[in-house]
Amino acid sequence: MAAAAATAVAGLWSMGCSDAATTPVAASGAAGTAPGSRAAAFWEEGLRQERGGDLNAALDHFAAALEIEPGQEGWAYYFGARFSRTQPLEEIVAFYEQAVERDPKPQTSHYYWAGGLTRFGHYDKAEQHLRTALELDPAHELSHELLADLRVAQGRPQEALEHYRQALAIHPELVTAHERLAQLLDRLGQAEAAQRHRALAAQSDPNTPRRFLYWGRALLRMGRVDAAIAELEKAVRTLPEDEEARALLRQAQGGDRGGR
Repeated sequence: MAAAAATAVAGLWSMGCSDAATTPVAASGAAGTAPGSRAAAFWEEGLRQERGGDLNAALDHFAAALEIEPGQEGWAYYFGARFSRTQPLEEIVAFYEQAVERDPKPQTSHYYWAGGLTRFGHYDKAEQHLRTALELDPAHELSHELLADLRVAQGRPQEALEHYRQALAIHPELVTAHERLAQLLDRLGQAEAAQRHRALAAQSDPNTPRRFLYWGRALLRMGRVDAAIAELEKAVRTLPEDEEARALLRQAQGGDRGGR
């Protein structure tokens, strides 16, 4: 049943997505859907099944919700993440071969595809997908984080440190990156630095409204001006009193354009 559900979800990408939940770290809710809707009921039942340990039943309910509300981007990514963490390799590949063609933000599908490949030890192929994700979106902090995880698994800690730090340079409140970096620093005998990152993890919120500012700032630094403007406009709408967001948006609007 999970494989059939995945086929259904992959076919929904071309139907358009909302801005309600545009990033994996914010993809667990029912943003944009009325609490009493049929889609939300299916989604909540899926979450209940997931909490109870029946992930295949949960995936079927998530797919049913997405058939009703195909524009729920966050839901689609949430579904894909759980599918890639639990299903056989051939089904993951079949799902993401469709998803990357139809996903309006294919970097995210490449990221989740890489996660599925990592489960099976296919590190080289996973890295290829992460590199593709970062070519599409150099501010995709989760791809840097997963590259760091790969480097840890491969016994290359110095490279792992660099990727964790790149992830945090993009999104300073990425809790998991702080936590994993702290673990690695402990292993390398850097206890004081590890403790700093544990403290930062405790203070951080990856879903903070400031994430739009973080992404916009990083994209502007990377020369992706149009993409930076899109994120900074969200930052200004979400944080209208934030002077940094407004100043960066003015700076971006006066600069050269660059695609994301």
